[in-house]
Amino acid sequence: MAHLLMADVLDKLLLLDYENKFCRVYTKGALQPLHPVYFAAPAHNPAEQFFYFTQLFAWLAGVCGSKMAPPGRSEDPNSVTALIIQELKKMGFTTDYPITRVRQGHGEVVCHILNQLINVVLSTTGFQFGQPAHDQTTGQEEEVIEETPEEVEAEQDDMIMADDAPIEDEDDSEEGQMAGKLQAADDSGAGTGETAADPQQWQLEVERVTPLLKVHVSADTRDWRSRKEQMSKHRATIGTLLPDVKPQLERMTADMSKQLEQIETHEKYLNEQLSQLIEDFSTASTTIKQLDENFQKATESKDSLAVEIGNVKSELLTVKEESSVLRSSLDDASPVVNLKKSLAKTKEEIRQMDVQIGVIQHTLLQAKMRERHLHPTALANATTDSIPARFGAILATVVNDMDG
Repeated sequence: MAHLLMADVLDKLLLLDYENKFCRVYTKGALQPLHPVYFAAPAHNPAEQFFYFTQLFAWLAGVCGSKMAPPGRSEDPNSVTALIIQELKKMGFTTDYPITRVRQGHGEVVCHILNQLINVVLSTTGFQFGQPAHDQTTGQEEEVIEETPEEVEAEQDDMIMADDAPIEDEDDSEEGQMAGKLQAADDSGAGTGETAADPQQWQLEVERVTPLLKVHVSADTRDWRSRKEQMSKHRATIGTLLPDVKPQLERMTADMSKQLEQIETHEKYLNEQLSQLIEDFSTASTTIKQLDENFQKATESKDSLAVEIGNVKSELLTVKEESSVLRSSLDDASPVVNLKKSLAKTKEEIRQMDVQIGVIQHTLLQAKMRERHLHPTALANATTDSIPARFGAILATVVNDMDG
């Protein structure tokens, strides 16, 4: 059925000139023309076959006025199939096709979809199939010869005799040719009154041809006469054996009837005896089924609890890592040690500064005392502007002494 639909689809596509409009223009030469069974059977590349089907469907739907965009090669086949079914619904087609048959891109369903869509395209473009035009025969009509029933029966007998005639092989044809030659020689000799052939050659030729002059009758199993003869033989054989075999068959029939009755009796007895066991078995089967359902529910609950336990364990590990990092930071006394070292160093620097300040004060006091004992009159006459200069000179002297 798919091959017939595919042939119809291809013929109608040729009417639409799809080789130019679809293959060359619509796909820009990306797809080649179809072969007569392309969508009727699976191809070596199913993805390429499904892509060709989607492109052809999009082109035909566009000719019908649909705004469906041609799907790409990388799009999901399931979504593309759903889009095709939706477009068919919009166009008013029946969409009770199995989605798997449409998604496979070949088969009777695909060919049927294309055939229906092409019919709509042809009707849209105004194409109509016309009646076949027969040529008007000119001249005299052939004379019809009526045969009588006797002539028909004679012809059938002649045909049967022709079928029953044996088929001549190469040897028979050779014999016929030789017989024709001999007959021609006899006729020539009879006309002249004497024979032109040599008697010795004639004798040799007769000895050579004599073994070949045999009639070969080939038995044909399809001949109705041979079949009728076989049927007669089988009927005679059955008639001979039937009187002896019939009592045995009747005896076997009676024995089998008795055994069947015994089997039915035992079956009823077993049904009566095992009825309670059957009920217990059905009850046990129902209980087992219920237990299986409970087991399935418990298994699902166990799995969900196992997932929750895994999440709790992961959170616990995270908390442990954070607490260990915090504990290690609390146990580390290096900041306190560094603080103590810095405090001790600061105290030592303060002590040194106090010593330097005391030394500077002592040196300044000695310098002042020295200046007072030198020239009291010069100090009285000195201006107040020279005091800071002297103090700076004294301070520089003290600093140099400390460095030394």
